[in-house]
Amino acid sequence: MKKYMAIIALLIIVGLILIIIGCSQKETEEIQTPGIQEPEQIVPPELPSPQEQQVQETVIIDEPVVVTESSREEPPNTLLTELRCVDNKIEGVVTNVDDETMDLSDAIVYINGILKRNPECDAMVLNPGNSTFCTNFIGNIKPSNTKGNKFLLRISGYQWEEIISCPE
Repeated sequence: MKKYMAIIALLIIVGLILIIIGCSQKETEEIQTPGIQEPEQIVPPELPSPQEQQVQETVIIDEPVVVTESSREEPPNTLLTELRCVDNKIEGVVTNVDDETMDLSDAIVYINGILKRNPECDAMVLNPGNSTFCTNFIGNIKPSNTKGNKFLLRISGYQWEEIISCPE
């Protein structure tokens, strides 16, 4: 009987060892299941070189510059000076405030909402910084003598607005 007891004890010990080994293998399998992946190493994107970065940041927007009486910070008479009404004609001095040549034949003039092109000026092409006297911006359009006349000049992306009185 001692023999049977020793064999049973030995079987119990072997069984316990097998159970412990089997349980530890199940835990290992659960940890290594394909649903759970180890985190990958995150590599930051390569930054562009300073030259490439400068090229990407350089944006040229060609917007017209608007010079109006209420918004200008410079002295009020930059693009257009000595603007006045004489003998039902509006005259004044135009100065090229741009870095490129200004062609006054491209000028658009409105007087009280009426369009007039090609003002009568001493010179029709102005180099940067040069000025010319225009004897008649409005052609044969008759300005109002009883109220102010809304004058608007557009040229080379610039705009000038002013109310001009034309006394009789």
